[in-house]
Amino acid sequence: MEVLLATSAGASSSSAAKVAKSVRDVVFHQGVLYVADEPASAVKLYDGTSGALIGQIADARLLAQPVHLLLVGDTLLIGSTGIADLAPAVLSYDPATKTLASFITGIASPAGIAQGGDGCFYVASRKDKAIMQYVPQSQTLSPFIQSLAERAEPYLRGAIQAQWLQRIEAEHDNVRAALRWACTSQQVELGCDWQTRCGASGSPIII
Repeated sequence: MEVLLATSAGASSSSAAKVAKSVRDVVFHQGVLYVADEPASAVKLYDGTSGALIGQIADARLLAQPVHLLLVGDTLLIGSTGIADLAPAVLSYDPATKTLASFITGIASPAGIAQGGDGCFYVASRKDKAIMQYVPQSQTLSPFIQSLAERAEPYLRGAIQAQWLQRIEAEHDNVRAALRWACTSQQVELGCDWQTRCGASGSPIII
């Protein structure tokens, strides 16, 4: 499906009202800055040198309220929240052909995307409070982590703090997407505890 790629003349009044929350994520690729503009239901493209708006990715049939971006090779993955009859999904965009397509469906509320060394994709679902695993080879989606962070949080400040921190550290690679969601959605206490633990152990975490 070909995507409109043109400069925007202006924002709607509803978008203007949400301008303070419009930027949800950014990635830089081949001289272009891609910005997820949630209220505009578009990914804006800016020149990486001048900062000028040069276009946007917008398709009302697929994309609504983008909240997360992930670059995999030359392909841009977009977490689309969805509205009304448009279901949430992770979309793939090919800059070379300017085409947008559905990539991962069946996610209640995508909030973060990561790719593991195993080639699988891990998507944070805010409504489910879970991390979903997508296997491209079989095109299957299944729960990978369910409410681990929520269950752990009350114990991160108690007498068994060290035990729980070790348990979470063992799941380090698996919860990166959950921590990305925690930071971007202002759930900062859990994120800060994890950062502190990693700093003390000398093992940095990439979110």
